[in-house]
Amino acid sequence: MIDALDLSLRNLEALLVLDRELHFGRAAKAIGITQPTFSGHIRKVERAVGAELFTRRPVAVTDVGRAFINALRQGMSSLDGAFDEARATVAGEAGVLRDELPPEPPAPKPDGYKEGASYALWCAWLGGFGGLHRIYMGKYFTGTLWLCTWGLLGVGQLIDLFAMKRLVHSANIRAGYIPHPRWADRVAAGASPPALPAHVRKPLKHLLLDAAIAQGGELSVTEGVAATGASFEAVEKTLTHLVTTGYVDIDNRPGSGVTVYRFSELR
Repeated sequence: MIDALDLSLRNLEALLVLDRELHFGRAAKAIGITQPTFSGHIRKVERAVGAELFTRRPVAVTDVGRAFINALRQGMSSLDGAFDEARATVAGEAGVLRDELPPEPPAPKPDGYKEGASYALWCAWLGGFGGLHRIYMGKYFTGTLWLCTWGLLGVGQLIDLFAMKRLVHSANIRAGYIPHPRWADRVAAGASPPALPAHVRKPLKHLLLDAAIAQGGELSVTEGVAATGASFEAVEKTLTHLVTTGYVDIDNRPGSGVTVYRFSELR
């Protein structure tokens, strides 16, 4: 069996694209590789999990595959959000996808993730179950990784012990139990997000978000091209990436059957 640490993001991306396409040839074409290479990515993930994730004829997701893919999407979404947060800090702007809109801060709630519960679950590592505190806080991908590797051989688990307060605080912000400190005060005061300079073009994913808002929360590739002026390939690639992060779902429009990308938070 392959160790989970031997998997690459390319292996996991192939899995998510196959979940969408349910066809090895189309999925391989979507990420620009040959079908044999693509099949090798899927087999590698299945060997690491120790179970078949897709049936082959016809191609369909197994029960084990669905559970694994759902957990993987949660993890990829958290990872992508972490990168966006880091880039936004460097750029000195709001940066994350939803911060481009004037958001309404969630009201603080009395419930949420608790430090006491997180420390208690951390202690399960002493009995051989690392990462339970991460799973509790919604970090399913890294929590499962910690669980399978004894807390990254103990190193990650010990780091989490000293970073627990920050982890709990970030989890509560991510889940909406407390407002994000970067925009809560600004929105409460009625201020709008700072406008970009005229010479700076928004990233394509933000332009597509604007287009989706105008279309009622859903967008086809052709509508994205018409709204942004970008190529079909660039629009499809960006929308596919947003699907893998969990921000967007893919569906067919009733009546016409056209493939559309639904921004669930806008509906």
